[in-house]
Amino acid sequence: MKHVSTYLKQLKFDPKLLNSFIAKYITNLRLIILIVLGISIFGVFSYSGLPRDLYPSVNIPMIYVTTVLPGANPKDVESLVTIPIEDSVASVSKVKTVSSSSLESVSSVAVEFETGVDLDKAKTDVQSAVDSVSTLPGNAQKSTVTKIDLQKTPIWTFSLVGNGDRASLIRFSKSLQQDLKDLNSINDVTIDGADEQEIQIIVKPDSISTFNVNPQQLIAAVKVALSPYPAGNVQTVNSTFSLTINPQIASADDIRNLKINLNGQIVALSDIAVVQEKSKPDQYPIYIGSKNGITPAVTFNVFRVTTVN
Repeated sequence: MKHVSTYLKQLKFDPKLLNSFIAKYITNLRLIILIVLGISIFGVFSYSGLPRDLYPSVNIPMIYVTTVLPGANPKDVESLVTIPIEDSVASVSKVKTVSSSSLESVSSVAVEFETGVDLDKAKTDVQSAVDSVSTLPGNAQKSTVTKIDLQKTPIWTFSLVGNGDRASLIRFSKSLQQDLKDLNSINDVTIDGADEQEIQIIVKPDSISTFNVNPQQLIAAVKVALSPYPAGNVQTVNSTFSLTINPQIASADDIRNLKINLNGQIVALSDIAVVQEKSKPDQYPIYIGSKNGITPAVTFNVFRVTTVN
């Protein structure tokens, strides 16, 4: 150790090294500061330019098959639905594992594929395999085949609560849905809880005898009134255009004002029938509970454009 210390004391710096090409730059403090500042500025701009995405594009090689068998217990679901579907999808190319769960009235089969597989093709192959199963019960609903797609995850989910007037809530919800869809950064907007509406035409009892209305005749007359019909051709110097007249039915009032020809007599549809807009049957509304009680609501799911962060 003493020998090493003595050797170090004998070391001397050669002044000629200060005249070397590298030493001129190392000993230049201004140049060193400029280099450090340049690297720092470049790093800041590089960091700010890094792509950032809350929902990055990640391919998860999983396909799910969901089948509903109403009223069946888990054991029957497994034997009648789950096992046949498992056996069928297991033969699909590049399948890694197949797992399943059988619940009350619902069968869920998860198919995991090898990494790097084309998910669109895999989904098509699984759909074909499921469709080929011919032993499913007759009351089983059509199987739903879906893939995991993070790009189709809603970036915003919210509920719109009404004041008790469900019809007004549904009308406003559909108007708001269209306004959101018109935004450039929004790809799609889906709503849950907004009942799908239908137009009901109920013939007045007294009209049947007054106008001698035949229900089948009325149905045919309404179809004709609602259907577009050709109106000839328009010829120009360069081409010929076909014209079609469209009734332009946009609301229930337009249907009420339809003119119907009944045995040569022209009457408005509202004169012989009650026209009303009502919710289709077998729909499930959404309610939200609060301190004021349970109020009707509509849930919005907002999906972004893929290129938007």
